[in-house]
Amino acid sequence: MLGGHLGEKAAEDLKQRIIEHVIGLCTSSYMAYYFSRFYDFRYSN
Repeated sequence: MLGGHLGEKAAEDLKQRIIEHVIGLCTSSYMAYYFSRFYDFRYSN
Protein backbone atom coordinates (compact mmCIF):
# COMPACT_ATOMS: atom_id res chain seq x y z
CA MET A 1 0.00 0.00 0.00
CA LEU A 2 2.40 2.71 1.18
CA GLY A 3 6.05 2.43 0.37
CA GLY A 4 9.31 3.82 1.62
CA HIS A 5 10.14 5.46 4.91
CA LEU A 6 6.81 7.25 5.18
CA GLY A 7 4.94 3.96 4.77
CA GLU A 8 7.04 2.32 7.46
CA LYS A 9 6.39 5.25 9.79
CA ALA A 10 2.63 5.08 9.13
CA ALA A 11 2.62 1.32 9.77
CA GLU A 12 4.56 1.78 13.03
CA ASP A 13 2.19 4.57 14.14
CA LEU A 14 -0.83 2.38 13.37
CA LYS A 15 0.68 -0.51 15.34
CA GLN A 16 1.31 1.80 18.31
CA ARG A 17 -2.25 3.18 18.19
CA ILE A 18 -3.71 -0.34 18.09
CA ILE A 19 -1.61 -1.36 21.11
CA GLU A 20 -2.71 1.75 23.03
CA HIS A 21 -6.35 1.07 22.10
CA VAL A 22 -6.18 -2.55 23.33
CA ILE A 23 -4.53 -1.46 26.58
CA GLY A 24 -7.29 1.12 27.06
CA LEU A 25 -9.97 -1.50 26.50
CA CYS A 26 -8.36 -3.88 28.97
CA THR A 27 -8.00 -1.11 31.54
CA SER A 28 -11.60 0.03 31.24
CA SER A 29 -12.87 -3.56 31.43
CA TYR A 30 -10.74 -4.25 34.51
CA MET A 31 -11.88 -1.04 36.21
CA ALA A 32 -15.54 -1.82 35.50
CA TYR A 33 -15.07 -5.31 36.98
CA TYR A 34 -13.12 -4.00 39.97
CA PHE A 35 -15.69 -1.32 40.81
CA SER A 36 -18.61 -3.70 40.41
CA ARG A 37 -16.93 -6.14 42.80
CA PHE A 38 -16.12 -3.30 45.21
CA TYR A 39 -19.73 -2.10 45.08
CA ASP A 40 -21.03 -5.64 45.70
CA PHE A 41 -18.66 -6.07 48.65
CA ARG A 42 -19.35 -2.63 50.10
CA TYR A 43 -23.14 -2.74 49.87
CA SER A 44 -23.83 -6.44 50.31
CA ASN A 45 -24.92 -6.05 53.94
